[in-house]
Amino acid sequence: MLVRDEPIRYLILWENVHPEVTRVLLNKRLFGYTNGNGFHPGAMQKFGCQRLGKGCISVPAENLKPVLEIFVTLNISIKVREVVDFGEKAFA
Repeated sequence: MLVRDEPIRYLILWENVHPEVTRVLLNKRLFGYTNGNGFHPGAMQKFGCQRLGKGCISVPAENLKPVLEIFVTLNISIKVREVVDFGEKAFA
């Protein structure tokens, strides 16, 4: 049974970002990058997101808007799914 006390997260899915310049900008904004001045955090570090696989991240509900703005700014088509995060509970 789903209980709304569990935290809500959103899955953001995307595929095949072209051109390469756009893909690099997306990766830098989502995952951060390192240069001579050290590491510059991306949305994953700033907003508590998790990478689930290629082209898929999990975003907490309260931080969805700033992450979506990255995709809108770069004009990347995405799919968004709402999920309930049960954490690492054991189910019988």
